[in-house]
Amino acid sequence: MLKDVYSQRYQEFTALLSAMSQSVETEDGLLIKQALKAVQEFFGAEILGLPVDQLSETIEGKVRSYQTEIHKQLRLLATDVMFLAVSRSKTTVAGRLATMRERLTLVERFCEAVLSLQE
Repeated sequence: MLKDVYSQRYQEFTALLSAMSQSVETEDGLLIKQALKAVQEFFGAEILGLPVDQLSETIEGKVRSYQTEIHKQLRLLATDVMFLAVSRSKTTVAGRLATMRERLTLVERFCEAVLSLQE
């Protein structure tokens, strides 16, 4: 298992992702935007702020890779939110929401992978 502080932060982050998933289900653009902001702020302050130098080299490399992928998916989610805000047709809105669900699931899987790493 990772150090306790890592486990705690990633579990908190996963809870925020779940909350964002629930906001996506409401299809309320403002609620989704607020949830994304909370997720991005937590990731930047609490996840990227964790000291990776306390981990073994093997684990450190994997954690950094997962963090890079999570960061990329969060940026893409931000783009999806912007496009959702200007979407006019129901088909486009449905497509954006489906893409957001997929990205959130992927980020949750990355978090699970980090939590399952063994030192």
